[in-house]
Amino acid sequence: MKKFFIIVCASVVTMTVMAQSQKISASLDLQIRQVTASAPHRVASKTEPFLSVFVHTTQPEQVADAIKADGYYVNVLGDELLTTQVHVSYIETLETNELVTCLEGVDKQQPNNDLARVETGASKIHNNIELETPFTGKGVLVGIIDGGLKWNHIAFKKDDGTSRFKWIWERRNYPDNTQPKTERTTTIPDGEDLWAGGDGHGTHVAGTAAGSRISENDYYGIATEADIVGISTSFIMQKYWKMSGRLPNMPKNRISRASST
Repeated sequence: MKKFFIIVCASVVTMTVMAQSQKISASLDLQIRQVTASAPHRVASKTEPFLSVFVHTTQPEQVADAIKADGYYVNVLGDELLTTQVHVSYIETLETNELVTCLEGVDKQQPNNDLARVETGASKIHNNIELETPFTGKGVLVGIIDGGLKWNHIAFKKDDGTSRFKWIWERRNYPDNTQPKTERTTTIPDGEDLWAGGDGHGTHVAGTAAGSRISENDYYGIATEADIVGISTSFIMQKYWKMSGRLPNMPKNRISRASST
């Protein structure tokens, strides 16, 4: 009888673990295994690596608030989906959340700007094919509103080493009135603007739109000689607009003023 009881208990535990693991997709499970195998000493430590995760849930706002309360960035994408970047050990917390239905890994992408320029026809414009003159974005102002933007990345340098950014503006805490107001500046700071998770989405977007043409690097952007304006944001306004049910009052001439500074 005792032996039978032990077997039954073991079966229940196994079924429970399997039920929980069904929330984790094969891609995320593989990423977890790879991270823990390559750097097991870093898991649950101060240098623990992050993983980007798609979180499927029936209550995205409630789950997002819980993740934010634990110190992580969240982007709600719809009524049943959000994205976040968390420590590997925190995925277990997401898995045990009753409101979470599925966790998917974010596959690492390969650089394809070289192919994108050909497919969009940008290469023909750069190389003056069927045109009277080539166009490289010179005299154009490209605005980037995003987070995780490396101001001083080599992709945004001129040949003389100076930055192609004309000005930047820190807006991550807007419209939180408890935070000090910031002004745009033409003084580009050293280092980079990255939120705690280490996301580089702004760098990716700016690089695709206007990355510099660097020797021996074929992954440059479309407008390679355009001037750039960077506005840092955490997209908290997305939630603010949704809750208030109104659109912000944005001056139409804001970008035009920027081009004259």
